[in-house]
Order: sequence, then C-alpha cells, then structure tokens
Amino acid sequence: MPIFGNPYIVSVFTKVNMVLFSFVGSILINRFLGPSLKGEYSYLMNYVSIFSLVMTLSITKALPYFMKKYGDRILKQFINFIYLQVAFYLLISLLVFFVFGNKTLLLIFVFSSFSQFYQQISFIAMLQNINLKNLLSLVDLSIYTITLFLVFFLSDNNKLDIMYSLYAFKLVLSVAMYIIAFKIYPNSAGVDLTKFKEIFIFSIFPTISSLLITFNYKIDVIILKSFEDFTQIGLYSLGVTIAGMLWVIPDAFKDVLFNKTAKNDALNHITFSIKFNVFFSFIIILGFTVFGKTFISTVYGADFEGATLVTMLLLIGNISMIFFKMINTLYIARGMQKKAMFILAISVFSNIVLNYILIPLHGINGAAFASVLSYSLCGLIFLYTFMSSYNLKVKDVFLFNKNELDQFKLLSRRKR
Repeated sequence: MPIFGNPYIVSVFTKVNMVLFSFVGSILINRFLGPSLKGEYSYLMNYVSIFSLVMTLSITKALPYFMKKYGDRILKQFINFIYLQVAFYLLISLLVFFVFGNKTLLLIFVFSSFSQFYQQISFIAMLQNINLKNLLSLVDLSIYTITLFLVFFLSDNNKLDIMYSLYAFKLVLSVAMYIIAFKIYPNSAGVDLTKFKEIFIFSIFPTISSLLITFNYKIDVIILKSFEDFTQIGLYSLGVTIAGMLWVIPDAFKDVLFNKTAKNDALNHITFSIKFNVFFSFIIILGFTVFGKTFISTVYGADFEGATLVTMLLLIGNISMIFFKMINTLYIARGMQKKAMFILAISVFSNIVLNYILIPLHGINGAAFASVLSYSLCGLIFLYTFMSSYNLKVKDVFLFNKNELDQFKLLSRRKR
C-alpha cells in the first residue's frame, strides 16, 4: 500500500500542514500584540469559543443520523435552518448592543454568531467532500497567515482592533469559500418544525458533551481574569497555544478511529494509537524540557519567557487526555455517551474548583497545575474503565508488540 493510501498518514499529513500555518500565525499574533494585549484578546476569544458552541445547538452534528432516517432531502432543511440561526443571533447581537451599549459584548455576540455559522457550514462541507474541505481550510489558513504577516510589518496602531478585524475577515472568507464551493445556499425546501423538534431533542446530549470538553480547555482563562492581569493571561494563553499544537497527532488518530470503531471495537487500533501518542508526547516533553525556554524566547520573544513552566505543565497534562481522545471514539460508537459525559462532568467540576483554589496561591502556574490534575482524573478514569472492560494489561496499552514494531520498520522502508 502506498504511504498516502494509509488513512492515518493522510489524516496526519493534512493536520500537520494546518498546524504549521497555525504555528506561524501564533508567532505573528503574540509578537504583534505582546503579553498584555494578547491576554485581552485571548480572554474575549475564549468567550467566543464557548458562546459559539452553545449557539450551534449541535444541529449539524445530528445531520448524519437524520440523513439516514429521512434521506438526503433533509439536508436542504438543515441548510435553511442554519441560515435562520445566524440571522436570529445577529438580531440578538444588535439588541444586546442597544440595551447595554457595550462594544465588548457586541464583539462577543457577533463573532459567536458567525463562528457558529462557520462551524455548521464546515461540518456540512466535511460530510460532502472531506478532501476538498481540508484543501479549502489550508487555503483559508494560508491567506490568513499571509495577511497577518503583512499586518505585522505594516501596522503598529490600534492593534486589538486590527486583530478583531482580521478574525472577522477570516470567518467571512472561510464561510464564503465553503458556501460557494459546496453550493450551500438557502433553498425552497423550507423548515419542517416537527422534524426540528425531534432534532433539537436529539442534539441536547451532543451539545452538553461538546460544552463540557470546551469548558475543560477554556474555563481556566476566564477564571484567571478574576485574579490576574492581562499580561499573565497572555503568558498563560501562549502555553495553551503551544500545548494545543501537540494535539495534531492525537486528533489525526482520533479521526481515523471514529471510522474504525464504527465497524467494530477496533481494540488493536485503539491500543496502538495510545502507545504511539504517549511515546510521541514524551519525546516532545523531553525536547521542551531541554530547549523550551530558549524556544519560547527565540520564537515568541523574551517577554513570553514566563510561559515556560505553564507550557511544560500543560504538555504533561496532555498525556492523560490522549486516553480520553482515543477511548472516547469507542464509547461513542457503542452508544456510551452518557458514561463519557459523566466522566467529563467530574473533570470539569474538579478543574473549576482547583482553579479557584490554586490560582490565588500560584497564579498562572496554579491554573496549569489545576488543568494537569483534572485532565489526569478524566484520562485515568477512561483508561481504567477501558482496561477493565476488555481485560487488558498495562503492557497491552503502553508497550509496543512485535507486530507493531514490524509495521514501523515496514513504513520506514517505504519512506526510503
């Protein structure tokens, strides 16, 4: 089989390219804004992430199920509904502005409205042609990165307003590209309210689950605002950004596992994915231990050196979340979402409590340590229940077997 016939490699290749653009973008944004303005920008964008997720109501996530039930014709009604959603949310945004007269609130609501619309359009595009969707994402990111590069060298005033304008530009560009390429236009199919009542009920659970995941990753920045200034939040957000880049490989494996576990339990694929990603994470952590401070000061600037320990802690916390990401694909395929949601709820609750305890004592390092503890709780519970359910030993999950090592050798020969 050619290397690019392997679904894991194709998925990893796509995501690595997207992360490379995101990495360059993160350098430009952090150097352009500096720690304080970056903290203010990250604080607002965390609200946008949470609000936009709630606003989607996970409507399009229900699309595959309802297309099987009602056929392809239901897609046209989904499209009409998401257009109604964005129009309704924009009206609410204007109403909020007229009532409160607050520019920050207006930005949060408008950005959230368009962001949720982008998420819905993007999901529909992925269902229709994932390769074209990924190609458009790369084009979109490259244009955004080039624009950031030009702004970095050509402008030095009203930096926050410029970044907000660029974010709006990226959203509009992405949405326009998907709409035109996939012909996702309003149509004459209308909206069957009876069907959408059923869809709303179906979507409640995915919405809660997605919100819990987002809270687990985003809530610490919002809590930090109660105790720290924007400079410290800026340092912390850089740590989150760098640690988040480590997810490119686990997320690529996760995408493939969704396909594998839909057909069977795919235990060998899950255990291999855990082994590979834990090993990969340890290599990254070892490298960051030696070169982390130099890397941050060289790439992002000396002003961000204070993010070194935060980044290290968050990278360590990521290891436990590998268990969650890989094993949760099996739970979803087996209809065990309630169990997964319960574990996530415990993790989020512990994260919030620990943040309020540790941030006053240790600042941004306390927030990072709270994340490590809550991630570990979540990941280890997933791992324990998985190993117990399938009578797996520690070596089955953490040590490569002979067949897996032979696969590495074979892949190495193909690359040569």
